[in-house]
Amino acid sequence: MYSQRSLRPNTPSARRLPYQHQLARASTKGKPSAQATTDQASTRRRASSGSRWRHARGAWLATFLLAATSIVALPATAGAAPVPRDLADIKVAEVNSGFNLYVVATLSRGGVVSAQPMTCSGATCKKHGWVTLGSGLKSVEIDRTTNGNLVVLGRSGAGKVWYRRAACNKYGSCTWEGWRTLGGNVRSVRSETTYFFDCAWVVGLSPRYRVYRARICESERDTDGWAAAGGSLRQIEVDENGRVFGTSASGRLWWKGRNDTRWTDKGGRLTQPVSYDNFHESKCGLSPGAHELWCLHEFNGWTRHPGYWRKLDDGQAVGIAGTWSFKQYTNLGILHYGGLVNQVATDRFMQVGVSGNREAWYRYNWNSSNRWARL
Repeated sequence: MYSQRSLRPNTPSARRLPYQHQLARASTKGKPSAQATTDQASTRRRASSGSRWRHARGAWLATFLLAATSIVALPATAGAAPVPRDLADIKVAEVNSGFNLYVVATLSRGGVVSAQPMTCSGATCKKHGWVTLGSGLKSVEIDRTTNGNLVVLGRSGAGKVWYRRAACNKYGSCTWEGWRTLGGNVRSVRSETTYFFDCAWVVGLSPRYRVYRARICESERDTDGWAAAGGSLRQIEVDENGRVFGTSASGRLWWKGRNDTRWTDKGGRLTQPVSYDNFHESKCGLSPGAHELWCLHEFNGWTRHPGYWRKLDDGQAVGIAGTWSFKQYTNLGILHYGGLVNQVATDRFMQVGVSGNREAWYRYNWNSSNRWARL
């Protein structure tokens, strides 16, 4: 039987999360090491005025921004790459909704990032071949910027964030740009497609758990480098409205809108915070002991949804059941979609996962009878 240990949300109060830094904006120049026939990475700097160096907090921000490392940029030739194995993580983005075009991104335990476009019709999907994008990363994210365009990003071993754009046509062929860098020194990074802009929101936690945010856009001139968001969190996410949210050391949920000047304490005691319904500003997480799902709804406060979860994943209310199957919280309740997975992600109808033998699998949820298949 499932444990019935209760989560006891605290009443949100008026106090705010202490600020550790004032808002600043900057990025760094850097260049990934490249081999012959590889894509060349380009970089950019968006620095704020010299006044940020006048105080100790500015010196600390400089250290954050100047952390350096390198990745190896590999050629992205369609159909040329082997099927990725020994996977550590998997992500997916619907890149063109009109043509049901999805792109899956994977990260191997050795740090190699791979991608594969897929076009789906009815109950079936066509795979268009793996491409190897680069190596030397410790995490991977993928987001649509505009219809047909996407960005893949990740964190290197030294904490620097790298990203690579692609433009994809309706036939599943993608053209990849070279690697660029946001710089920085983060212990974790998360991203999400923006709701209003042709961009992806990016948030990161420094080694001292300070909160930073950036924005990667379809146009490089609109891309914003790292800026201190203030505050200190232990786990962090961002939603499509640009709201940064996460949990403090005590497990309380905090959030800060993209135009807010203060953090808002939403109470609770959670781990693994995720978004559920961005329109209604709903956020969810797991109770630390029982691993039951609790969600904060805009009008109804905190609600408990019984049932054990091994973990939540992908920054949204999807995860892994006690039986290692794919599990999702929806407006119809908690649904189980089978499979044997230890990493999961989803976007619209596409569900992906990493199996126990560290291979990539997918399920197109156009109709409920579809089964899991290898990628």
